[in-house]
Amino acid sequence: AAARACRRETVAPAPAYEASSTAFVTFTRPDAAALIRGALLTARSFPMVAAAAPEPRDVIWRNIAAARPPAGIRWAVRVGVLGLLVGWTVFAIASANVPDLLDRIDGSADLAIDGDSLAYSVLASTLPVALFLAVVNALPVVFKQLAKHAERAKAASRAELAVVRRFALFLLVALFAVDFTKVVIDDAERAFSSPVRLLTRVAVGTPEAAFYFAKVLAFSCGATPLRLLRVLSLLKRGWRIRERPVRVKPAVHYGRTLPKIILAFATLATFWCMAPVLSPIALVYFFCVDIGTRYLILYAHIPHYETNGEFYFVVVDYFVLSMAASNVILGLYLVAQKLYGYALLVAPLPCIVYQFSIFSADAHATPCSAVPLDELASLSAEVDVGAFDEEHYRQPALRRD
Repeated sequence: AAARACRRETVAPAPAYEASSTAFVTFTRPDAAALIRGALLTARSFPMVAAAAPEPRDVIWRNIAAARPPAGIRWAVRVGVLGLLVGWTVFAIASANVPDLLDRIDGSADLAIDGDSLAYSVLASTLPVALFLAVVNALPVVFKQLAKHAERAKAASRAELAVVRRFALFLLVALFAVDFTKVVIDDAERAFSSPVRLLTRVAVGTPEAAFYFAKVLAFSCGATPLRLLRVLSLLKRGWRIRERPVRVKPAVHYGRTLPKIILAFATLATFWCMAPVLSPIALVYFFCVDIGTRYLILYAHIPHYETNGEFYFVVVDYFVLSMAASNVILGLYLVAQKLYGYALLVAPLPCIVYQFSIFSADAHATPCSAVPLDELASLSAEVDVGAFDEEHYRQPALRRD
């Protein structure tokens, strides 16, 4: 009986452990690392992918061992983001057209709304903008949680990059959707009478949308210095003076800052011809952002990692997109004003902007994406592999210290 029990214990299956989806491999030669990044690792569908490792402090260790989310979850995230985009577009259009909608409601029903009162004018011009900016500040939090917990981003910079892409897309969609619907809501029957009439009405109504986004920029100028107060950190610390200093944040939150700069640039590029008042407002906004960001990087936010300029190239792509769209709107506006000669001069600008994007990619993005061959050869001869500490890429719970 003892022998049978021993035999059963010997042949019992070992506990199953789920394989990690990510591994860090150290190469002794930089040219070998470059070769493996460009090679096909497995000749089958959905092969493994080799990429440069992020900096150790950039790694989200709880996501390293997590498997790639199933296809169902990935599709659910995409559908959820698409639904959120539709809801966000409707909200942006409604907030920009609140005074017009209230006037229509007041005209069609006997409501006690005094449209000529000062209180009504102040609330109708400021409350929608404040509500719009409040939702704008909440969107990056949603996108970051999606990137970290639903999509299992392996590095903090990957999560921030996903936030930048989605947040900037949402803001640009709101900008051009408001511009498109500003006149359609005012005169829907005439606007949809013909495609030419629709484009003409959109061009004529662009100045009205310009003043709405001028208010958005003005509110942003007033709210930008509040970043220097670090209100959340101040509330966590409390009003009493304590020995423990305010906790230093680990990195700059590019996902919250860069898309707002993209929106400001797109607003200026689209509307400055119709509303020149935007130019000084945008100048003050960019000045406040520059001062505030530099101060926070020097004294509050510590950029623990570098991303080889990936954020820069994403921002450039959105800048180019906003410039091309603004040139199209400007051309339509000139046609609506019967300035056909000027419209012909503006017509080639979208093509020029597109060619500039190709030139920028070839001149800057492609050379920055890999190490030059001559530099790689010199690094292979000079690199000291023994100076590299492999403990940096070991799970914190398994490190010797």
